[in-house]
Amino acid sequence: MNLFSNAEFGLDVHFDCFGEVRGLLHDPLFLKCTDLHIYGNTELLTNEEMQFLLEKTGSIKKLKLNCLLSTDFNNKILFDISVMECHKEGFFTKDDLKNMKCQLISVHQNTLTENQTNEFIHHWLKGGNPDLTRLKLYHFDDDYIPNWDVLLKTVKYSKFDGKRRARYIKQELSNYRCRIVKFDCANGFDFERSDGKLATVIYHDKEFYFIVWHDRFLLKV
Repeated sequence: MNLFSNAEFGLDVHFDCFGEVRGLLHDPLFLKCTDLHIYGNTELLTNEEMQFLLEKTGSIKKLKLNCLLSTDFNNKILFDISVMECHKEGFFTKDDLKNMKCQLISVHQNTLTENQTNEFIHHWLKGGNPDLTRLKLYHFDDDYIPNWDVLLKTVKYSKFDGKRRARYIKQELSNYRCRIVKFDCANGFDFERSDGKLATVIYHDKEFYFIVWHDRFLLKV
């Protein structure tokens, strides 16, 4: 009996050595892979190889890209993955983010301006990105101070109220599978759209969070 026949698992792919192990992915076992991390420093990930990886790991729910990408890489093939994290600078534009169906999005080497972030907030307020639970933008300059007048321009917002939502969320650390920590959202700014959905934006330790409270008192992201 194959003990792994019904098991879901994560897979780390060192893309610089991918040619040596590519053939192994034809094993149907890899169709059970739900968590894929692709990393490397020398080889370019192409559209064809990305499509191959998605086909051979047919149950991907979480994808982390930390490798070099071809100049014509089509990021739109990744828009339906539930949990998406990318380390390439400028990989997702403002318009890309608007069209993604992901629940969790993490963007390292952020290039969005505060005006573009404000535009995304208004896009969400109009009903956009209905599946989004959290957008996280990383790597701001050491001396960066958020200009909330720009980020929240024409947004009707309020401070934290424990009667409206929970103070903490639980989230998995990016570099540690299955390590869950609590994150304090008490210093965030809250705003509500016409359907009653509540969201919070907060800046902490070089990270900008956009959090959607699908359940205002039970949120694990």
